[in-house]
Amino acid sequence: MVIGKKAALLVVIVFNVFLYSNAQDIKVPRNALLSHLLRNSDQITRIPISKDPILPQPGPFTNNFQQLLKSKNGLYICIDGTGRVYKAKSWDDKWVSFERIDSTTFFGSNKGSQKFIIGDTLFSFGGYGFWHFNGSLSYFTSQKEWEMLPLNKEIPFFEINDRISSISQYDVKNDFFYFSAMPIGQQTVINAPVNDSFYVFDIRKRNVRAIGKSILSKEDYMRFAEPHKVETPWGLLMDSPYGDHRDYLLSLKDNLMYVSESRIIQQLIPSSKYSNNNLMFYQNGYLYASAYPFDRIDSLKFDIGKFKLLDTKIYSAKKKLAVFKINTLVTKYSITILVMIIVVLLIVIGYLFQWKKKSKSLKGVPEKVQQEELLSPLEKQLLKQFISKIEKNKTCSTDELNSMLGVALKSIEIKKKARTDFITKVNHKLRQHFLLSDDIIIRNRSEEDKRSYLYSIEQDLIIKIKKMLNN
Repeated sequence: MVIGKKAALLVVIVFNVFLYSNAQDIKVPRNALLSHLLRNSDQITRIPISKDPILPQPGPFTNNFQQLLKSKNGLYICIDGTGRVYKAKSWDDKWVSFERIDSTTFFGSNKGSQKFIIGDTLFSFGGYGFWHFNGSLSYFTSQKEWEMLPLNKEIPFFEINDRISSISQYDVKNDFFYFSAMPIGQQTVINAPVNDSFYVFDIRKRNVRAIGKSILSKEDYMRFAEPHKVETPWGLLMDSPYGDHRDYLLSLKDNLMYVSESRIIQQLIPSSKYSNNNLMFYQNGYLYASAYPFDRIDSLKFDIGKFKLLDTKIYSAKKKLAVFKINTLVTKYSITILVMIIVVLLIVIGYLFQWKKKSKSLKGVPEKVQQEELLSPLEKQLLKQFISKIEKNKTCSTDELNSMLGVALKSIEIKKKARTDFITKVNHKLRQHFLLSDDIIIRNRSEEDKRSYLYSIEQDLIIKIKKMLNN
């Protein structure tokens, strides 16, 4: 029994050593694909998940898919099915060094999840593992971990698996993600029924809603999910899904379908490199493609004028409430309507003054803030004083913060707890409100007195916070 316990403990220790042993930099040859992404600073909306390795991964992650993410300020690689995140740290003419920047250890619950970037914050949506699919949203925090954000409901989603990939579209301007609910069977654990085919996810408001049922038959729906797909500003470009030597463009946002005069993607990919593992993406008016080992990248100018609009919808949009004819209502329900009008008028008159006062205070406030106050009245008051002090002196000292919190004459422990509670709560609430991963209130040691701290907020954030407080 003792030997068994020691063996089990040894397995746990070895497993954790394995997980943490991969935190060092990974150096890979600078191929054509990486050269292009490092040379061009423009953000790319979406690069498909790669079934071939971009970074070598040890042990159980050797065959995991990988996804490149390109923002204006960095190039990232996420290992599918794990929380691992690598960022390009340095490079020369021959090599690129990627640094592992996460501190996560979990894996296996988010295979096929969709990764994307808003600003410089990484997000992960959906995925599957442990015998069920999910529709949850997580973001990469300043603590280098993935933290889940609550949604109004979860609709299971996965971007890709061994057989098929989804139909989805990212609206960069509004941060809307349109996606298809995949046929997933009965084993899924969710908190909302999947009654529709297509959904839209408002990322900033963290709201998911149905937009309609698919008009395509199940056979067509599955066929549409298999070929190469490229995200463009006009919709999702698909490589001849019907085998009719024409490419299709699906705009889930506008519920429109276009068809090209010829096969565009086939022109882009050389016949010797044509496979289901090509990485293709759109950037600055061009389509790009690269296949493993990514030592070559091909490009083709994208011309939306080569597509014509089809008289076909992708989904049947959700119907609006039926509009009844006024004459019919008046004829059949005239007395009822009259009584209802009188009641409504009495209610409006009774609450007129209260409504007038409330409307002034709520004018311009986002819906999610109206439903639930982001900051308490005391936190608002303290935050205003804090910002005023920073605007005057650029920083706020520990003693000044103690005075604001009313603990200047208290013990060291009470002072520290009061400061920590205030800063932690405000940072957490404002990070979620502005969808940021870094802390809002920054703490640095004083150069004059190493025992004391100086607190500050960046100027651009001060402007946003003051606007929020004044609404």
